[in-house]
Amino acid sequence: KALLEDQSAVDRHDMMYAELLIVGPKADPASIKGMVSAIDAFKAIAASESLFISRGDKSGIYRIERRLWREVKSDPDPARDSWYTRTEADMRTTLGLAAAKSAYTLTDMATWLRFNNQRKLEILVSDDPRLMLRYVLLMPNPKKFPAVDERNAKSLIEYLTSRAIQRQIGAFKIGGSLPFSPHYGLKDN
Repeated sequence: KALLEDQSAVDRHDMMYAELLIVGPKADPASIKGMVSAIDAFKAIAASESLFISRGDKSGIYRIERRLWREVKSDPDPARDSWYTRTEADMRTTLGLAAAKSAYTLTDMATWLRFNNQRKLEILVSDDPRLMLRYVLLMPNPKKFPAVDERNAKSLIEYLTSRAIQRQIGAFKIGGSLPFSPHYGLKDN
């Protein structure tokens, strides 16, 4: 949004989205299993000061996590909150630490499906519309960035939003499950 507002980008196209999940230890010390609201789950985690492992990076998952904490009017900080840790690492590393420490974390479906240590963690909260990570394509503004190959950039956007690629996104599976959902309806080809 900021890139469009300052005109660094001139065009936005939704390509696909991934469901995010709140996973945690089977013991579930915050009692969040089966909650339908990610907000209620985050409130329970904060109130019980149950261990939470955060990516703590600039990823979309971390941005969504921060938004959820803001909605519950909490701002956990590892410098003062011993129950909250930031890995500043990728999702696989973050999941591994959550499994090792029997902690909660927010993860994307694709990484969860590839994670080898699921026996220590389980999906506790899902299907909340707040737990959606959108993948978008932005066209850089050629007036601000003259080195941009506008023709090829447009071709790439058209390719990734075409029906054929959208169908492939919708058919992609990891272990029999669909980690991504296409954003249909962008093009008629």
